[in-house]
Amino acid sequence: MYYAACVAGIAVASLLSFYGVENPVRKSSWLSGKGRRLGKVRFSRPMKVAAVLLAAYSAVVITVVVQKRLDDISSGPVTHAAAQPGSRVQCFGAAAVYAKATCIPLTDTTLVPSPVDAGEDNKIWWSECFINVDEPVMPTCHDGATDGTVRIALFGDSHAGMFRNALMATAKARGWQVDTYYGAGCRVGVPWRCPSLDSTLEKLANGKYNLILTTGFYDAALSNIDGGRGMNPGDDVAVSDAWKKLIAASGSKLVVIGDVPRITEDALACIKLVSTTADTDCSMERGPAVTRVTLDSAVGRTPEAGFIDLTNIFCDAQRCQPIIGSAIVYADGASHLTDTFAESLGPYLADKIATFLPSP
Repeated sequence: MYYAACVAGIAVASLLSFYGVENPVRKSSWLSGKGRRLGKVRFSRPMKVAAVLLAAYSAVVITVVVQKRLDDISSGPVTHAAAQPGSRVQCFGAAAVYAKATCIPLTDTTLVPSPVDAGEDNKIWWSECFINVDEPVMPTCHDGATDGTVRIALFGDSHAGMFRNALMATAKARGWQVDTYYGAGCRVGVPWRCPSLDSTLEKLANGKYNLILTTGFYDAALSNIDGGRGMNPGDDVAVSDAWKKLIAASGSKLVVIGDVPRITEDALACIKLVSTTADTDCSMERGPAVTRVTLDSAVGRTPEAGFIDLTNIFCDAQRCQPIIGSAIVYADGASHLTDTFAESLGPYLADKIATFLPSP
């Protein structure tokens, strides 16, 4: 429709120019040499009107085209969350991996978000739904279908919250109600400066959820997050025990989402370069990036819980990618996902979640 309008606009401009300006000038006595005197060019009133209309029309068309281009740039490529079931999607973001065999290849190597803007592409989860350390009350945010029959809770620290946009992208279409509870350091079993944890666990126990999703930055020992507290021997047991207690209290199915690979300092510096494109190799070794010691051990101790491992979206056998399908994956050095990449991950994550729900 947009391109058809552009063609029609060009046709109108051409007609105005030809009949209102070009044709009268070509037939004028000035151009034919009859009565032509330099500096004494006279234009008829219709020619003047046509010229003004042409200038005004051209200004409007240019404004519309420029605005459309700016909107395209700001919104980025069409993501997979908007695709209809069964339709082909662009190889943008996570779809470049999970739909590699069928997706439509991208021709533009421009990164979305841009390297300059990636650090600010976190406004969906870093919002009024998120609490920082020591805040006494954890808010509940509601996403998805307001009248959905399937109720899901997303719970944990900021590494749980960063999946909010992935769920928002698909929950409404699938008829899921999604409530979110997340805050800095609010990891069940080994919380850190999260005074609202007990009251939040009580909300989860009484929420009548079909499914409770949880994850967290459990292996914080590998960074300076949480003031360097890190994880201690036996933390996996504490986490598993807390999960089992939540399962028993809520009667809900608990599903753990495996935390994402850690971004290294070199990879972070690479994706922040203005010159970086989708073709730039900013990859990192898999070994240092995939380090979910505590979380994976706790999952192994909790057979009652389900587990969703997203590692193969980010990594192959040797390397992990901070740029996937022209999307910058990480917003910061704490390995939070950009909202853009999280949204592209939505259909894949939703498919995994659906396997833990009862058949309709």
